[in-house]
Amino acid sequence: MIKKLSYFFLLPLLLLADNNQSEPANWGLGMIIRNASIPYGDGVTPTSSSVTSAVPMLYFESKYLYMDGFEGGLKYDIDEKWRVAFITRLRFSDIPKAYQGYVQLSTYDFGPQLRYKLTPSNFIDLEVMSHIRGHNYANLSYKGDFRLDDLELKPFVTLRAKGAGFNSLYYGFDDLTGQKLKGGVDYTAGIDVKYHLVSNLYLIVGGDFTLLESAAKASNLVQDGYEYSLYGGLGLFKEPPKESHRSISTKPYIRIAHNWATHYDLDQIVGGSFKRDEYHHQLTSIFYGHPLTDNILGLPFDIYLTPGFALHGKSEVQGWLREYDIGFKAYYTIPLPIHIRLGAAEGLSYINEVSWIEATDIKEDNSGDKGSHSGQASNLLNYLDFSVDVNLGDLFFTKQMEDVWLGYNIHHRSGIFSNSAQFGRVSGGSNYPGVYLQIHW
Repeated sequence: MIKKLSYFFLLPLLLLADNNQSEPANWGLGMIIRNASIPYGDGVTPTSSSVTSAVPMLYFESKYLYMDGFEGGLKYDIDEKWRVAFITRLRFSDIPKAYQGYVQLSTYDFGPQLRYKLTPSNFIDLEVMSHIRGHNYANLSYKGDFRLDDLELKPFVTLRAKGAGFNSLYYGFDDLTGQKLKGGVDYTAGIDVKYHLVSNLYLIVGGDFTLLESAAKASNLVQDGYEYSLYGGLGLFKEPPKESHRSISTKPYIRIAHNWATHYDLDQIVGGSFKRDEYHHQLTSIFYGHPLTDNILGLPFDIYLTPGFALHGKSEVQGWLREYDIGFKAYYTIPLPIHIRLGAAEGLSYINEVSWIEATDIKEDNSGDKGSHSGQASNLLNYLDFSVDVNLGDLFFTKQMEDVWLGYNIHHRSGIFSNSAQFGRVSGGSNYPGVYLQIHW
């Protein structure tokens, strides 16, 4: 357990290694709607030839760490031409909504990447990726990164070499059918586009087209020899580069919180209702806040990148659980003699084993007439955090505590109302109201 935690807390250390009080090269938070074709025939597709999903998009880049929408990872530049990285990327399995909660094949794959820079805006990438079930594949890609005033274009072309196990799982559904397929190579071309609208607001659009090889098309379930997807949405990003980097007033922070589980929904908690669950589940968390900016859309919001770790307590119905979170947190300070801040965070949350209260509430939310398309809870979910805190320096009239805040927060995991394939089409989640101490420096 200690070894796993040490890997996770490399993130704050890497952020600190590149920390300064000017805005980082790239950061952003967006939400897109993705629509994709379903290549399977009548036996799998009862009502629709396409599927739609809501996807939160996180963007960030520092010297060693990056997130770029569907992917992210740790990177190291060997020299001007070569870069190595360990990456994770969201890969969708576009099957009908009715089955996504049971099969849950949309997932983050991971593996090493070697990049050769043809020019500063043209790259060749070689990747060896693995699915959590152990089915490997390799990508050889050309990628571009072109900027024309307010327009950013990222075209790409990829050859993907897949093993027999990969094709059997994703195109033969061998867990259900027993169908075994051969390996092969498919081809994908696509483009990601960002367009600056005004201030920090951007339009995000893109799409891709995949041509399947004969091995995948040999599946009894595959009807079309191709797949495609289109997506669009909006995002808040750092404004386009200016002549000089400005300094920002926000400071890094460490937040330690303790929270208690409840069956109450988020709106009930915000309305003042609270009752602990019958097994008195609790979690303790620590979050690091990496400053990004103190102004967005012309308004005085402090924005942070905030990775965190939460330890769920043991009970008679569950063991100790580990939760890993990363997101963007925004604070607005109410201009009063005693400073009070309102905060909200959005991001991703992964737990090593779904908690009892989450599994119970999700099962209830997805049953009967309330049912979505989910058959089980998901380890990966959307992460939200809402908070209000007060400055202790103002409260006790001492400058020695001007960077210390005492607050109340709601730690929330959910599946965006069953609208996200990557979250297993889960409806519902878990809520943990609690208290925290936050120290800036």
